[in-house]
Amino acid sequence: MRIRRLQAHEEALFRPLRLRALEDAPDAFADTLADTLARPDSYWANLTRSVTDPQRHVMFVAEDDATPVGLVFGLRDADRTDGGRLGGMWVAPEARERGLGRALGEAVIEWARAEGLTRLALWVTVANPPAVNLYQRLGFVATGRSNALPSNPRLQIVEMTRALEPRAPAP
Repeated sequence: MRIRRLQAHEEALFRPLRLRALEDAPDAFADTLADTLARPDSYWANLTRSVTDPQRHVMFVAEDDATPVGLVFGLRDADRTDGGRLGGMWVAPEARERGLGRALGEAVIEWARAEGLTRLALWVTVANPPAVNLYQRLGFVATGRSNALPSNPRLQIVEMTRALEPRAPAP
């Protein structure tokens, strides 16, 4: 298994991975599979460029023998210059219970620290205890804020946040 950054030219890798995530875990994401499938090719090209723009965001991919089996986004917060968001995390069912979720989360945390961010936040579906537990193990704590999940308003999402310690300078 390896974790690496998605490159801007890898739209053909990103699209099926994201669609698979939406199909596998429809109650984990703000977007629905149906809405996402209806989007034009230009959406995927623009989104891939956006999440790979080194000045703004990052997307990490988990691979097993070059087969993509997981993803996560690291996004700069539009409202706070010192903050970011972890989002869109998903690991394929056949790759779960191997530490990939933790490795993907740690990749975003390290990216955020390298970018000088002091805070990461995320939203997670309350009805997904494995995800909540993973984020707690990564040091995230609930803020008390909650909303309805946009793709399924019957479900609640809660915000979690983590303060980031400064990255130690290289010796």
